[in-house]
Amino acid sequence: MLAPVLGWLQGSALSTTVTLDARAALGPNPGPGLVPGSTGRADIEIVDPTASERLVAALPGLGGSLTALVVAMLLYRFVADLNRGEPFSKANVRRFRLISLAIAAGAMAVAGANSALGYVIAGRLSDPARLAFTFELPLAWFGAALAVAAIAEAFAIGARLRSDVEGVI
Repeated sequence: MLAPVLGWLQGSALSTTVTLDARAALGPNPGPGLVPGSTGRADIEIVDPTASERLVAALPGLGGSLTALVVAMLLYRFVADLNRGEPFSKANVRRFRLISLAIAAGAMAVAGANSALGYVIAGRLSDPARLAFTFELPLAWFGAALAVAAIAEAFAIGARLRSDVEGVI
């Protein structure tokens, strides 16, 4: 997240990676071993980026950082409940559900920011058709969100059992 901002303060070039459409970049007969219609990554350096390009380049890192901050804040509150001896409270179930939602929303925000960055950079290319529009969702993030949602459901069952035991005593 800090690299685009520090580069902006130093006045250096903006470096990023974009996805190119091989069909548009290579033409109809790309040569042996190259498949038209496939996509590939390319490193691009913009020598004199505008302020909007710098801001859009910072968005993916900002989305990931905000997601990490929300998750850390919710986990801190969960650990505080653990220290009080109340792991199976309804508040902790809600916290785990919010963590799962934050991870999934953060994944979509980062993917959207990366797509926006590609769109902004496409305006700089001499042939914008070479840049493939991509919206790549990070599956690892969604796997983590699903795992945390499963933990939330386990804690929901624990909270129900806890309330049942309190009612018996």
